[in-house]
Amino acid sequence: MRAAAGLLVLAAACATPGPEDTLEAYRRAVEAKDWAKVHALSDRATRTALGPDAIAAEAARDPDGPDAVARGLAPGAPREATHTVVLEGGRRVVLVEEDGAWRVARGGFVVARTDTPEAALETLSWALDRERWDVVRQVLPKAAAERLATDAALIAHVEAVRPRIEAAREALRAETPPAVVEGDEARIVYGAHRSVSFRREDGRWRIVDVE
Repeated sequence: MRAAAGLLVLAAACATPGPEDTLEAYRRAVEAKDWAKVHALSDRATRTALGPDAIAAEAARDPDGPDAVARGLAPGAPREATHTVVLEGGRRVVLVEEDGAWRVARGGFVVARTDTPEAALETLSWALDRERWDVVRQVLPKAAAERLATDAALIAHVEAVRPRIEAAREALRAETPPAVVEGDEARIVYGAHRSVSFRREDGRWRIVDVE
């Protein structure tokens, strides 16, 4: 009986999808535009912040579209696979284990999120690449967003600070350290004492400065 029980436990363990299995299921869901499945395969923070309909709406607005995301997530021998899978093209997908299953937390289909400092930073990078100035404003402090209400003013501001932004993006490309949160203030520290600072306003994390 003990041997049979052991075999059952082993079979159950072998049946649990690993990170690469979850990533492939996620890629197929994006390809099929099955946003309910994308939602189910996302981490708890994403599921809480966004429902399937919100993900579908953001997908419809993304100029690259789900097909480009699905191609970017295409199978390939990962260079590294623990909780983070680094694909052949250099794309990093972070998976977290929740309730005995792997979920895609970052690096998959990106939608505008500001519920954590890390999500706000990823949203900024995603929005800058696509020139989604409306989304960039979502991660700015309210006073700055109001001051830079026109696209021309915001673009001029971004160009003025772009060297700092690009330096931070390059330094954080390999890995983004977890944010240190103290009340409504947070910092992601990287490199030689450089950091990105955040402030929480109305439940959203906003990027205050990139050093």
